[in-house]
Amino acid sequence: MIRLIVTDLDGTLLDTNREIPAHNREAIRKAVEGGIQLGLASGRMHSELTAVMNELGEEAHRISQNGAFVYTKEEKLLDSKAFDPEVSVQLHQITREYDFATMICVDQTVYVEKRSAAVDALQERMFTKFVLEPNVGELIKRQEIVPCKFSLFGNMDSLLQLRDEVEKQPYSTEVDPVVSDRDCLDLMPKDVSKGNGLRVLLQELGLTTDEVACIGDSFNDVSMFEVTPHSFAMSHSLPELRAHAKHEVEDVASAIEWVLQYNQARATT
Repeated sequence: MIRLIVTDLDGTLLDTNREIPAHNREAIRKAVEGGIQLGLASGRMHSELTAVMNELGEEAHRISQNGAFVYTKEEKLLDSKAFDPEVSVQLHQITREYDFATMICVDQTVYVEKRSAAVDALQERMFTKFVLEPNVGELIKRQEIVPCKFSLFGNMDSLLQLRDEVEKQPYSTEVDPVVSDRDCLDLMPKDVSKGNGLRVLLQELGLTTDEVACIGDSFNDVSMFEVTPHSFAMSHSLPELRAHAKHEVEDVASAIEWVLQYNQARATT
């Protein structure tokens, strides 16, 4: 039986207006009424996931910042990760060499060093306000800010160029670059991922990997797909991403319908 459904947010549970479509909302309600727990997994901050949970009107476990933080629906913190301070300094220096809209994420706060049209456009996509901090580099050096993620937004070819540059650095063994959207590269601490966050959650809940279903649309969801045989990629996602999932669906509601039928079949055998 599948006892937990974990869904990504942007491009998966949420539509292009960052809202929850009615059919996804209704499907989740049916799943929860059927005794299935809900989880949200995203590159967004914990507070943003909590806002989505409250809007949904259902309790949910939350894996935020691509797995840097894992909370149960009861607000129990299961795991938290951040970069080594020296690695943070080096990452800040190399990312400043590129003209990206850059978010420096620290637990419940997102810092930006400067305002720009790209940063203002990015702000519109977020559920929380950025903190403008021109001296963020100095704060990182003094360890007053300890980042858990650097999120860079821009042209994908240029983002991949930065990824390649990071992978050449001596500290590359401490960093996992992950494409989390069509215009976003996340630099994460090594071995921090949605998949590892999910493993932590499963251990806490006493569930096995075949008791969870995961739904996503980007490469930061692949690590979740690798945890369970019940993985669902959105049909609009890239072919390379869909190849990692067991199933392909149009929306979250379709994945949940599959889960409900799966459980019903096992309940009658």
